[in-house]
Amino acid sequence: MKSYTMYLYHNNERIFKNKLFTDDMQKIYQDMSHKLIINGFKNNMSIDTQISTYKIFMDKIYNMKVNCYKIRASDLLMYCSCFFALHKLNQVSPDNCIIIKNKY
Repeated sequence: MKSYTMYLYHNNERIFKNKLFTDDMQKIYQDMSHKLIINGFKNNMSIDTQISTYKIFMDKIYNMKVNCYKIRASDLLMYCSCFFALHKLNQVSPDNCIIIKNKY
């Protein structure tokens, strides 16, 4: 099975690193962010509200990283989910995500 490592950056600061088993951005979105967007609609949140909420959360995690605060693993996974939700909604560039195939 192929193994990959994903790196997410925010303002040129590495925020997230995780191992993956695919390099397909659509599959990663389905696994991590699809439910997030759907639950937002079920809770009567508009697209604009969801976008601003995701951006605020990502900025808070970025500030915690820059100021050397500890960040929980669950918050990093939520950051990743927010990133791919914003990517799906055409709000962030995929240039902030690097997926590298690992050598064996």
